[in-house]
Amino acid sequence: MNSFIVIEGICCSGKTTFCDMLINTLNEYRIAYSYNHGAFSSTNIGNELKNNSNKMNWFIGNSFYITDLLINTKNVIKPSLERNLVIQDRYTDSITTFISAYGK
Repeated sequence: MNSFIVIEGICCSGKTTFCDMLINTLNEYRIAYSYNHGAFSSTNIGNELKNNSNKMNWFIGNSFYITDLLINTKNVIKPSLERNLVIQDRYTDSITTFISAYGK
């Protein structure tokens, strides 16, 4: 099963909680999956950028986010999708909202 399931929503709306429940169900049915929390959280450089995004202006923070999203898509999502189902906690909308909310 090669599917890309994205869970989007505003901050603290229950995305990760829902992903945890979905993962528990997939485990019960022994369905192979990969879980990805997305750009700014799946790589060391992404975590570093996230930690420093509040010190950057909006344009630079979003530029770093887009760069990390592209790297994450190429190096994490695409290889995982070739093997199995991918559950993506945030992809674009909620991350850009996150950057805007915490960037200033």
